Amino acid sequence: MYKKINELNSLSDMLKLPISVHLGATLNLLFTLWLTHIVFLSTNGSNTYLLIFAILIVFFNILPVIVLRSKDKEEREYPLVNKMDFLKDQHRFSTWVYGIACGNMFFWITFSWCVFSCYPTKVTLIAVQAFVFAVTFAPLWRKFFFEKFAE
Repeated sequence: MYKKINELNSLSDMLKLPISVHLGATLNLLFTLWLTHIVFLSTNGSNTYLLIFAILIVFFNILPVIVLRSKDKEEREYPLVNKMDFLKDQHRFSTWVYGIACGNMFFWITFSWCVFSCYPTKVTLIAVQAFVFAVTFAPLWRKFFFEKFAE
């Protein structure tokens, strides 16, 4: 049984999100890691800029949610998780979901900054992005394999 998107109360509920939501989040992270690499190189890896950059990225990621929520019509029905439209409903999750997403973004920025401190190359950027892609899509890998082999 699927919940409405405002009723999510467990990380395991994320398995029920449409692929478009996972893909959007993953592409956002991959783009952010590319920006992180550029900022890292531009600032010679200064940790002072890491904190400023991470806070700004999180802020600019959450800003559309705040704006869209302020314009949202309360009487509009919340869709079921598996029926949500990524573009129309991405701002309608429970608030804790955005807290987790912001923490996740902050973690990956910091992780990649640390890796770039050791190996600041384009190859490293691609390796980090591949790793983040694999980890971010882990719920979908599990879903794919469990459904595939459960048949």
